[in-house]
Amino acid sequence: MKIIFTSILIYSIIELYLLRKQNIKFNNFLFNIFATGFLGIIVYLLIYIPLFLYFDTNLFVDITLLFIVYIITQIISYYILSSKNYKFLNMFSLFFIIVVYIIFGYLTYKPPHNFLFFDNANKIYGIIK
Repeated sequence: MKIIFTSILIYSIIELYLLRKQNIKFNNFLFNIFATGFLGIIVYLLIYIPLFLYFDTNLFVDITLLFIVYIITQIISYYILSSKNYKFLNMFSLFFIIVVYIIFGYLTYKPPHNFLFFDNANKIYGIIK
């Protein structure tokens, strides 16, 4: 989930540079970062959880699924950037991006005892202290 959100954030910075360099008009940039990152996590989990429960984990499937999620988020991103400007959503999106990273940090050190947060290599939840 951290990989999805962070890669979308980094790509969005590159995307901003390219959009400005090519003089392409766009709207809702901050909202786009938050919405595509958040929706990317939701789409990933909706597909990953059933696959994991029935087939366990597989590196090829995980990477393919990430690729599919990035394609879906880029389609969503296109529609958000080309829609009308929502100033209200853009104002709060930076705040929500920061909140998402705070939640990621908290869940890294104090994860719930759920299969999504279990480290199979070390057989623990969270980070070794």
